[in-house]
Amino acid sequence: MKEEAAIQLNSTGGKNTAMTSKILNIAIGIAALALLVTGGILGYLHFRPSDNPSSLDRTLQKWQQAVDADPGNSLLRANLGATYLDMGDTDNAIKELHLALDQEPDSFTYMFKLGMAYRQAGQLDNAIGMFQGSADRNPKTEKYASLYEVANTYLMEGDLGQAKDYCQQSIDDNDMIWNSRYLMGQLLEKDGDTDGARTQYETAIKFNPDEPSLREALQRVSG
Repeated sequence: MKEEAAIQLNSTGGKNTAMTSKILNIAIGIAALALLVTGGILGYLHFRPSDNPSSLDRTLQKWQQAVDADPGNSLLRANLGATYLDMGDTDNAIKELHLALDQEPDSFTYMFKLGMAYRQAGQLDNAIGMFQGSADRNPKTEKYASLYEVANTYLMEGDLGQAKDYCQQSIDDNDMIWNSRYLMGQLLEKDGDTDGARTQYETAIKFNPDEPSLREALQRVSG
């Protein structure tokens, strides 16, 4: 199995529409969603190209040529799928990432990225399944990002109970992750538990004191 490195959450972790993941790798590069400072789950893919269309087109052509030359290489195919996802082509992203996962069925990195593709395509149940599979295959203390995305996706579905359950699992796996604390605070706030939300925001801000969304949230529940 290919070496899998770290994935990190975005500083806008509490904003659901902004929660797309990006992956770091030792060799090639795609998007790396800087989730945190610690932990590790995803290692493959290319560092994010510039967002202008011509650059993405060139990146797509590069990975397509690489896959054509070596169709059995799951890493190359995953990069192709990830590039399609960067371009907003979720159909082809899902197709290529699925093929990569077929070639390497236990890769939690491919599952995680495929979950992101499914979610971007609006297939939330499929996204949850991929994130759960990624969490199951990660070692203890490195499951938190996948569990966080399960919680985040359940929130998008409007299932606060499941969202809180998986968010708590993410916190239990690594309790120093501000994003998970922030999300739990939002969930508790939606449930009317202002005191519980404030506790979560106060804990989160200890790990990320410069995050504006945390300061705003804490002020909102402390008034």
